[in-house]
Amino acid sequence: QHKYIERKGGLQQIFEKTEVWVEIPTDGSSTINLTGPEDKLSSALSMLFEKANSIKTTDIDCPSWLLKYIIGKNGENIKSLYERYPNITIDCKKESNIITIDAPHEDFDTAKDEITKRVNELIQTHSRAVVKIDSKIHKHLIGKSGANINKIKAETGVNIKIPQQDGDSEIEIIGSPDGVKKARDMLVEQAKKIENE
Repeated sequence: QHKYIERKGGLQQIFEKTEVWVEIPTDGSSTINLTGPEDKLSSALSMLFEKANSIKTTDIDCPSWLLKYIIGKNGENIKSLYERYPNITIDCKKESNIITIDAPHEDFDTAKDEITKRVNELIQTHSRAVVKIDSKIHKHLIGKSGANINKIKAETGVNIKIPQQDGDSEIEIIGSPDGVKKARDMLVEQAKKIENE
């Protein structure tokens, strides 16, 4: 909770009102030192607790493959949230499939509800499939200047991610459930044709 105390000049505000200096540890310790007039330490401590408890935190489960849709192209969805809720922080943790929200009490419920609603909408409207196709034929699946893969994308409306490095056979497909199924079938069929040539 140290970051909430330091937010928006919190330490300076405490010093200006109480003449008590607050030392936040930088070594990971949880001990905070207060230095100043003895008769003002309790006021400073009260302000410290108030600042520490001024922010609520929650984690929202979100599959890592959907995070890019939460963030938006060039971060536009997150920027839009920050414009509406300038005092919140959003941390998208791909490795743990979690979005962490820190927000003041007055913004917490609406920000949390908005992000949760968006995650649920994406879960209902998007699907993901991973198809394993020998990496040796990936370049043939892609086609000259991406012609083959772009045709599949255009017909199905999905995003297809083909790994760049040799040896990685997993191709990721994300989009509408019907589009993902159709793209997967098209990729598998095309791969079989290429292998039989």
